[in-house]
Amino acid sequence: MAVDDDLLAQLVQFLSSTESRNKVYRLIQYSAKLSKWTLMTMWRLRPEDLRELAHVPEHKPPNAVNGHTHKASTAEKESSTKTAVRRVAAMLSRVEGLFADGRKVYRLLQFLEMLDMLRHVHEPEAAVRVLRRLRIVCFFFFNLLENYMMILLRIKLLPHRDPRVVFLKRACNGFWCLSIVLAFPLDHLMHRNSHLSTIKKLLDLPVAYLAFADHRVNDGLFSLLGVASANIGVYLRWIEVVRKMQSKQSSIRAPPIMPALK
Repeated sequence: MAVDDDLLAQLVQFLSSTESRNKVYRLIQYSAKLSKWTLMTMWRLRPEDLRELAHVPEHKPPNAVNGHTHKASTAEKESSTKTAVRRVAAMLSRVEGLFADGRKVYRLLQFLEMLDMLRHVHEPEAAVRVLRRLRIVCFFFFNLLENYMMILLRIKLLPHRDPRVVFLKRACNGFWCLSIVLAFPLDHLMHRNSHLSTIKKLLDLPVAYLAFADHRVNDGLFSLLGVASANIGVYLRWIEVVRKMQSKQSSIRAPPIMPALK
C-alpha cells in the first residue's frame, strides 16, 4: 500500500499544476487527432462525411417478421459499419477540439505571468539574460494574441478561416517557433542539454513552422509529431515533479544537525 500511496500522491501532485495538465491535454488532443486520421484513411472518409452525420439516422437492429429475423445484406452491413466508424471519427474530432480549447483556457491571462517573469531575469551573463528575456517576450505575445483569438472564435463566433483569425493564428505560431529557436542557444549556455528535451524541441519546430506558414500538410505526419513531442513533454514533467517531491521528503526526514560539544 505504501507504494500505491506514494504513486497516488505523485499523480495528485503532478495533476495539481496547470503546466502538467496542459501537457496531458496536449497528449490527448494529438492522440485523438492521430486516431481520427487513421480511421478516416482506412475507411476513405472525407471531412464532409463527419459533418453530414447529423442527417444520418441511428442504426436499428433488423426487424423480426413472422418469427424470423430479417438478415441484413452485405451492402447493408458495410454501410452500417461505415456509419459507426464515421460516428467514432466524429467523436474523436470533438475530443480533439475539447482538449485544444481546454489548453487555451488554461493559458487565459498567462501573459500577465510573463510580464512578472520578465522583471525577475537577473542572470550574470549578458547573453543568457538577453535570450531569456527574448523568449519571455515571445511567450507574452503568444499568450496575449491567443487569448484574443479565443475570444473571436468562441464568443464572437468568427469562422476559423476568417482573415483576422488566420492572422492571429499565424502570429501565435510564429512567436512559438521563434521561442523554440531561441531555446537551443539558451540551453547550451545554461548547460541544460538534455537529449530528450532537445528531441522534443526538434519535434516541435516543424509543427510550429507549418502552423506559422499556414501550410496544409498530411494530418498523419502532423499528428505523429505532436504525439511524440507530447509524450516526451509528459514524461519530462513527471520526472521533474517526482524529483521535487523526493527532494522535499528528504529535507523533511533529514535529522537536525546537533551542535558540536566543546
